[in-house]
This record gives sequence, C-alpha cells and structure tokens, in this order.
Amino acid sequence: METDDLKELFNTVLDERDALDAHTHRQHHDYIDTLIIETETKRDRKEAIIRQVCGWGVISLLIAIGTAVYNFFIRGHGTP
Repeated sequence: METDDLKELFNTVLDERDALDAHTHRQHHDYIDTLIIETETKRDRKEAIIRQVCGWGVISLLIAIGTAVYNFFIRGHGTP
C-alpha cells in the first residue's frame, strides 16, 4: 500500500468516526485534571511520609547513641 493510499484511508476513517461533543470533551479534560491532582497528592503524601520516617530514624539513632554513651560512662565502661 502506498503512502498516499494510507493517508487517504486514515483520513476516511477519521472522517467517519463520531466527533466528541463539547460536553464529553470537557468531561474528559476534567477527568484528566482530577487524575493529575490525585497523582500530585499521592506524591506529596509519599514525600511527607519519607521525611517523617527519616526524622524518626535520626531521633532513634540519637537516642541509641545517648544510651550507649550513658552506659559507657555512667555505668562503668559498658559492664553491668
């Protein structure tokens, strides 16, 4: 099949399909806008959770270091 034949066939198929009315087209755009907002919300929530978990990890590490220092110096070089 030649390029011109393909172009003609493609244009014929496009001309025969029912065009979307303005209302349906608007609904599609609204749906895509909603998907974008949901995706951004999920990404922001995920980033907030990661920051919070990392923050608690740092706090836990500092507590562990403080406990180790306490046990080493106060309790006698780590011996019970």
